[in-house]
Amino acid sequence: MHELVCMQELLKFGDAMNCPTCQVVIIKKDGCDWIQCTVCKTEICWVTKQARWGPKVSRLIFFLSFFLSFFVSRYFRNLTL
Repeated sequence: MHELVCMQELLKFGDAMNCPTCQVVIIKKDGCDWIQCTVCKTEICWVTKQARWGPKVSRLIFFLSFFLSFFVSRYFRNLTL
């Protein structure tokens, strides 16, 4: 019971937050204001307490950057031959 009261206090005073996607409680000790939910992988801005992009957009950006770097490296490799 004491843990529940402590968790509610942390949420009340802004020292913890619920993930905007899966509602798991997240506590940030220190560091960057960009965090990622360990459960659903949603990227979150600690300042606004909102999702930055969401997990689907994050994966899309990752794959696009991977393919872009792949094709650019192939292009430059062909230039040096």
